[in-house]
Amino acid sequence: MVYLNEGIVTGKWSRKDFAKKIAVSPYKDIDKILNEDPELYAAEWLIREQLKAELAAIVILLLIIVMRYVCRFAYIHKYIKEDFAQESQNVIGADLIKKRLKEMKCKVEWKKDLKKFNTLGISAIADWYASPNSVEELVELITVPDFISINKMVTGSGSNILYRGDFNGLVIHPDMREIKITRDDPEHIYLRVGAGVDWDELVAYAVDRGWGGIENLSLIPGCVGAAPVQNIGAYGSEAKDTIVDVEYVELSGGAIKTIAAGECKFGYRDSIFKNELKGLVAITFVTFR
Repeated sequence: MVYLNEGIVTGKWSRKDFAKKIAVSPYKDIDKILNEDPELYAAEWLIREQLKAELAAIVILLLIIVMRYVCRFAYIHKYIKEDFAQESQNVIGADLIKKRLKEMKCKVEWKKDLKKFNTLGISAIADWYASPNSVEELVELITVPDFISINKMVTGSGSNILYRGDFNGLVIHPDMREIKITRDDPEHIYLRVGAGVDWDELVAYAVDRGWGGIENLSLIPGCVGAAPVQNIGAYGSEAKDTIVDVEYVELSGGAIKTIAAGECKFGYRDSIFKNELKGLVAITFVTFR
């Protein structure tokens, strides 16, 4: 508290009020008064600093209020996703996983748009996407510790998929493209075909060489790996009529197994891969006769 001839100046007074108070004083120059009286100067400085602090507090409060309404508006209009905080954590985790995946043979992509991988052209984002072109790469992929417990989905050419939203997990597109004659006899040629081979390309491959059996199934969209799943068919013929066995990899553990056609439980557009083994395996090769 500073005492003047005209009264008392306290920390609650503003400089303007102080100027009015001493207007009748013989000292018209406030700065002169302050310079001549250190205590008065200190009081004036205190008032100024308090006003600055109060103003800063008001500005911060206003910013908080504005940001609250901005964020609410953005959330309502979907500019900010509901799981924004979780996605931020996922990005950090993804960077760590990417570093560990560099030594893998199979390329693994983060936040992959699946628009080009389904025939309807629907945009859907997969957390992870990989297209292994060998059984070894597939086994290595699904046994990575970071991928053991996450959701997995196996896709072919995407001609039988309708995405309703993004996929939180790993999308696997087996892209084995080998076509190999494993054996032949006077009546049959046995072809071991990779799951990633386009089905109609396989039909053309066989027809060009004069091998009959699957020509009625020409122009059916999809990959070879999907043929036993759906037991594709047309014009009285079905895939089961020529399938000898199916090789697959278990998504849990990476075990490689081969199942004979008689164990595939083929039915009309049906098989064991749509029932007991649905979502549990990735078909890698199919042998045809």
